[in-house]
Amino acid sequence: MVSPDHRLILRPGTREERQYVDLFCSQTSRALSGFFSPQLWNFQLPQLSQSEPTIRHAIAALSAAHERTILNPSAENAGVREQFVLQQYNKSIQYLMEHLAVPKSQSVDLLLVTCGLFVCLEIVRGNNKQALNHLAAGATILHKRGHLANTTSQSMDIDRELSHLFFRLNMQLSLFGRPLAPLTIGHKGALPPSTEGKISFSTIEEARHCLDGLMNKALRFVRLSLQVSTPGDATRLQQRQKQQDIKEEFDAWTMALNKMMARRGNSKTLDKRGPLTLRLHHQVSLIWLQACFATDQMVFDNFRSNFETIVRLAEEVIRLGPDQEKPSPADGFSLESGITAPLWFTAVKCRDPIIRRKAIQILSDYRRREGMWDMGLFFKVSELVLESEEAELSSLPIEKRIPEDRQRIYDPILPEEIVAKGRVIDLYTKPGPVGQYSSILTASLDHNEDLAILAAGSDATASTTVRSDIIAVNIVTALKQAAK
Repeated sequence: MVSPDHRLILRPGTREERQYVDLFCSQTSRALSGFFSPQLWNFQLPQLSQSEPTIRHAIAALSAAHERTILNPSAENAGVREQFVLQQYNKSIQYLMEHLAVPKSQSVDLLLVTCGLFVCLEIVRGNNKQALNHLAAGATILHKRGHLANTTSQSMDIDRELSHLFFRLNMQLSLFGRPLAPLTIGHKGALPPSTEGKISFSTIEEARHCLDGLMNKALRFVRLSLQVSTPGDATRLQQRQKQQDIKEEFDAWTMALNKMMARRGNSKTLDKRGPLTLRLHHQVSLIWLQACFATDQMVFDNFRSNFETIVRLAEEVIRLGPDQEKPSPADGFSLESGITAPLWFTAVKCRDPIIRRKAIQILSDYRRREGMWDMGLFFKVSELVLESEEAELSSLPIEKRIPEDRQRIYDPILPEEIVAKGRVIDLYTKPGPVGQYSSILTASLDHNEDLAILAAGSDATASTTVRSDIIAVNIVTALKQAAK
């Protein structure tokens, strides 16, 4: 009898490399796909790995890192597997450099695909800073890719899938204070369908692709609007018209999704968590868009029903998923954000005491790591934001603890790297007349419960303080200084 490995002897690579390519096909691709089934992970990359050593070694490194970090982190041979990851990573880079030394029409395709795989590899390994660097480079490649004339049918398919991956990851750049990549990345065939006029979706992937483009358009509009500190009447009028146009596109998207779900909602092949996560991100997008001209944080009080919907949808996603008490390692990671980003947004922007506490509780209980989101960090920072905002309200019943604008944190700035301890978190209060923030708290946060206050107010000295003392002394003092 012939062993399975001998039957695969014509496949390229060593036995160990083939083993990890198989692991990619069976488990890693599922983690990268999340609640959807894109062609990129399930078909295109496995096919490319058979003919392109650059892709094969990158895939082997990625699946080995996935096994080491997510599937079996406690294995005794973790050091050996890490060496294998680095070896395959280096081989992929070497083959890529050789390929690029001889210009071909497909060189950009290979560079783009490899860059996307490197983004995923660094995310899995917890190296967010390096992942963000690869992401920015990939977005630049996609932007330039749109100006190349020689585009094959295969490269268009790959570009389409990769462009939407970069569309979604692009939005994570803003969380870490990075500039957004240009909206119009990729060639025309890679962009989501226009929502001008009546639209319809045949698949959930089409709805997802369309929302990708709309969310990037909305976020880019918000960023550009904030750059104009004191717009004239004509400029503001144009901005409000653009804002309304984008909102109408979101409304058209919702109608098209509802119609598609009415037709296909009971399909056995559709993971119902997919449409729910799209609706979650749609709700967040509407809030960003409609709040972007506000000069204070009180505007978010107008979106209580949206925040309530976000929490309800997140609970439904969890209900439809695996048992949170006994999650399997295969369900412990997804490349992209499903419910984490919307819940984080709700935890720091919704000031309804009951809704935001529910969002924080779900963050605390959720066992799935999503992309660059470090669940422990986001849960603790959301708690810190809540406690700092409600520091002067502790004598009130919980349902009455709605902070004034001066007490609200405008922006928590998070570190890019996932490290064992010493992540520095900056919390910023209401901007001054010239648009500058008043920093009330810089904290060093680790995986334990202790926090080190590095600065509070304008003239505080560094000290190490347990959490209860921070809330009782440092934050209250800092808030009073900010009020003055």
